[in-house]
Amino acid sequence: MTMVKPIRSDARRPLLEVRGLSKSFGAVPVLKGVELDVYEREVVSIIGPSGSGKSTLLRCLNRLELPSAGHVRLEGREAGTRSSELVRLRRRIGMVFQNFNLFPHMTVLGNVIEGPVTALKMPRAEAERLGLSLLEKVGLRERAASRPAQLSGGQQQRVAIARALAMRPTLMLFDEPTSALDPELTGEVLAVIQQLAEEGMTMLIVSHEMAFVRRVSDRIVMMDHGEIVETGPPDEIFARPTTERTRRFLASFER
Repeated sequence: MTMVKPIRSDARRPLLEVRGLSKSFGAVPVLKGVELDVYEREVVSIIGPSGSGKSTLLRCLNRLELPSAGHVRLEGREAGTRSSELVRLRRRIGMVFQNFNLFPHMTVLGNVIEGPVTALKMPRAEAERLGLSLLEKVGLRERAASRPAQLSGGQQQRVAIARALAMRPTLMLFDEPTSALDPELTGEVLAVIQQLAEEGMTMLIVSHEMAFVRRVSDRIVMMDHGEIVETGPPDEIFARPTTERTRRFLASFER
């Protein structure tokens, strides 16, 4: 079935603007002047070999890593380094990691509402209503009272998605969200991400699930050695890549 997505509201001004973003760890450059725009309601998937800088790029966007140079603007505002700027940025950008990072001593619902209650100062009753509705969205409302250790890996990752959504972000970042899962659990997490895409959530996804990113994405970004080497619509990137590096990378999935 062809996915019909809402038309983004303003194609002239990106929701996220990345300009000249560089990051080095010591003398080792990991990102080299990355330039990237992401528009409202757009799904952009970042592909490339391990070590190409994909995860570092996501971590620089929400300032889990401080860039060595460059600028990030979200909704037209510079992502600075003052504490108030970082708080605002992290409220507007949700992130789902490779590992679930749930609080083991809390219930599923407790994990989901922790951010709204502590960071957004949302009344607990309101947060619980929001949390239950998000658990319903990811198919886990009946596990609200469970502990993370009682869930499968796929279920834990779906809770992590609900937790990120509870902050009502304008942009969601997914860093290899299925890499820690057994193959049979991957589909349930990808189904939730596809649902978010169909609902118009703006997303940046790092993934090696090539069939999925081809299906869900508006645009593919290919990275290698800390640089964007090619970008375009999924059908063009997969069927007619313009760089030899992209061709070799995609061919490795056909063996």
